[in-house]
This record gives sequence, C-alpha cells and structure tokens, in this order.
Amino acid sequence: MVADIETLPYKIGNQNVKSHVAYTAGYMLVTPGVKPDKRHIIKFYANDYHYYVIENDFLERSTKMLSDMITRVIILFSLKKVRRSKLLS
Repeated sequence: MVADIETLPYKIGNQNVKSHVAYTAGYMLVTPGVKPDKRHIIKFYANDYHYYVIENDFLERSTKMLSDMITRVIILFSLKKVRRSKLLS
C-alpha cells in the first residue's frame, strides 16, 4: 500500500500558531508484478465533508476525512489477505 496526505497551514485557537491540517489524502493497494493504475487510487477531500460535520469548520472536516480514510484502510486489511512487507513484520 502506498498513501499520501497533503496538508496546509491552519490557525488553531486564538493564538497566532499554525499547525498543518490535512486537506486531501489517498491510498492505493500495490500488488508486486502488477502495474499500478491511477484509477485504483482511493481519494479523500476535506471539502467533501461539509455535510457531515455540525460546524462547518475546516479542522473538523479534516479530522472526519482522516478518520474515514483510516477506517477504510482497516476494513481493507481485515477483508483481504494482504501480504505484509518484511519491514512491517
């Protein structure tokens, strides 16, 4: 599996401190010997979550997006027999 998360600086709270917050993320299951195809990339966008949060806050949408992505990855690995890399064992 390969994954990527793109972030941007976002002001959190009343202080002038910015933290990086995810605005998009994605993953793709890679099979040795099979050429990757960009159609197999599963993508998540924080802006797609404006209907799922109580307050239309970007930080809340980002958190929901990452939570959904992690849940999907856990389900993927629990449903499929995915060969783990020796580095992860």
